Amino acid sequence: MKLTTIIFTSFLILSCNQNTKINNQMGIFDKLFGKKEPAKKEISETYNQEIEKTSEMLDETIFWNIVDSSVKNTKNQDAQERFLVKEIEKLTPKQMIGFRLRTDKLLYDTYNSEMWCAGYIMNGGCSDDGFEYFRNWIISRGKDTYYNMPVRNLYQ
Repeated sequence: MKLTTIIFTSFLILSCNQNTKINNQMGIFDKLFGKKEPAKKEISETYNQEIEKTSEMLDETIFWNIVDSSVKNTKNQDAQERFLVKEIEKLTPKQMIGFRLRTDKLLYDTYNSEMWCAGYIMNGGCSDDGFEYFRNWIISRGKDTYYNMPVRNLYQ
């Protein structure tokens, strides 16, 4: 059994190490599975746009308008997610990056022990990932919820 495995492995390695520039084949793999041409993918114009480098956050009013609209116009988390995707797709690539940057800033601003305690109490425990999910959930509830959380106002 071991000798057969060694012979097959050696044959496989030798087949793979052939000079593919000369014969443009993959050796034994072509013989076993046939050679396939790579599939041509059609790329929509949306994904083919030039993306400008930016470190500019999306205007906070625009950000909260999108999030607040998602809260008002949906009944559950899945519907809200679909709504947000559709709204974000309407933005320019630069604005999409700005949306993410604004979200990151809001997450950063809520990374503190008071928020961790709130997440721990509300969820019956709070891992690292759970803490991030909790803060994303706070943001997803809208501007009023985010800025009027009792925890955020403890030391102000």
